[in-house]
Amino acid sequence: MEAEKSLTFRLESYLVQLADINRRWSDWLAGSELAAVSRDSRKLQALQPEAEVLFQELQQVIVNRQQLLDDARQNGLPHSDLTSLARRLPAWDKPSLRSSLLAARQQLANLRRLHVATWVLLSQLLHFYQESMQLLMLGYPPHVYQSGLQVETGGRLLDQSL
Repeated sequence: MEAEKSLTFRLESYLVQLADINRRWSDWLAGSELAAVSRDSRKLQALQPEAEVLFQELQQVIVNRQQLLDDARQNGLPHSDLTSLARRLPAWDKPSLRSSLLAARQQLANLRRLHVATWVLLSQLLHFYQESMQLLMLGYPPHVYQSGLQVETGGRLLDQSL
């Protein structure tokens, strides 16, 4: 019974820590998207140290999660995931534990969506900048038909007089 109380307390602490990191990571992603769209390179560079701190804290959360699951295994409780562990704890009857788990699940789903959206945005920006640089470096042909100009590759899009 004492082990279950200890695991309950640690699980609740873990969920609070996870919620804080999820919120801060979500804010960081929003800030990075805003900086990328506004092409603010200083702000993007300023976000890097914060990402490193968040990543280190996330690594610690992963270690804490594994310790919780290992302790649950040692006490004969479900240890495949935190939800199955929580369901076997006496605190499962408390709405606060169930709502904390649900909130964590929703935050992680939101973070997955934000990561995909950020990846798509940054991928498109990179593609745009690569094409822009290629045009600047290689030059680009005029897309206007000039009267009397012989073109070997075919016509142009518009007549110059239009």
